[in-house]
Amino acid sequence: MAGKPCRYFATVISGLQDYAAQYAAEVLHLEEPVETGDGILFFQTSDSPATVASLGCFSNVFGLIGRYPGETNLNSIVEAVASNASLRN
Repeated sequence: MAGKPCRYFATVISGLQDYAAQYAAEVLHLEEPVETGDGILFFQTSDSPATVASLGCFSNVFGLIGRYPGETNLNSIVEAVASNASLRN
C-alpha cells in the first residue's frame, strides 16, 4: 500500500546512476522522473522507506529534507552546506 510521497537522495557508484534510475523507475511508484547527477539520484515515491532501502541498487539512501537548487554534484552540495553557518548551528 502506498503512503504519503517522500523525497529521497541516493548515492551509487559514479557512472551507474542512469542504470539505478532506470531500475528505480521500474520498481518504485515514482511521483516524478528521477533526477540524476554524477553518482547521485533524487526522486520522490509513495513507497515505504523499507521498500526504497531494500532495492539494493543504491550505495546509500537518505530521506531528503532540503536541497540547494541547481546543485547535482555531491562535492558542491557538501561545500554549500559547510559554508552556511546557519545550517551548522
